[in-house]
Amino acid sequence: MPNLVLSGVCPQMEELNGLVFEYQGRTADNSPYYKAQDREEYIYYDSDCDGEGDSSVARWVLDDSSPSTSALVDLDEDQECNYLARFDASSSTGGPPSSGMWYMYCGTCGWIKVELTLEEDSSQSQAGDVLIAAARGVSSAGASIFLLVLAQLTRSFV
Repeated sequence: MPNLVLSGVCPQMEELNGLVFEYQGRTADNSPYYKAQDREEYIYYDSDCDGEGDSSVARWVLDDSSPSTSALVDLDEDQECNYLARFDASSSTGGPPSSGMWYMYCGTCGWIKVELTLEEDSSQSQAGDVLIAAARGVSSAGASIFLLVLAQLTRSFV
């Protein structure tokens, strides 16, 4: 899964622009989740953000709380719908939207609609693609495995 670069936040949350979110794994419902590099900010899918089941709309959220990988609802386990931004979505298929109108909490302005973009981090994929291409051209299985492991390590440091 590629890293994602966030842009388009409201001026009150400007420090979030340019954050690179790294794929961390999958939650209990098999949705991908991401963590910002060097910050406690997360993007994940929550089908019922307060766990009550009757009033909540499924959504992608930008949150400063880490999601549970074992809970099916209320992934930040706070029994509230408390987060920085949300994008209502009936399914997590395909991952978070690459672009869309999110509701974002913008301080004294309250909740406003902003067009957030989650663009693939091109610097991360280019270095790995070169090493993967090199690994495919090597005839020795051991050397191929070594180069693929090296590609994964390179992705985690780029």
